[in-house]
Amino acid sequence: MYGRADDRAQAPSRSSLPPGYAEFHQQFGTLITALAAQGWTPSETHRRIRVLFRKLTGNILILL
Repeated sequence: MYGRADDRAQAPSRSSLPPGYAEFHQQFGTLITALAAQGWTPSETHRRIRVLFRKLTGNILILL
């Protein structure tokens, strides 16, 4: 009915992530949380981070 478990998309295991990705993701999430605590809206945060880190794409923010 809903498909088998092996047919569904699975999150990558931690061991298959590139070196440093998990640490970056954790630190980036901490930054987003701190900015939200300061009263930044999600769109304001996204706009300002894109200015600061031009190589980051919306995909990274979506993964958070």
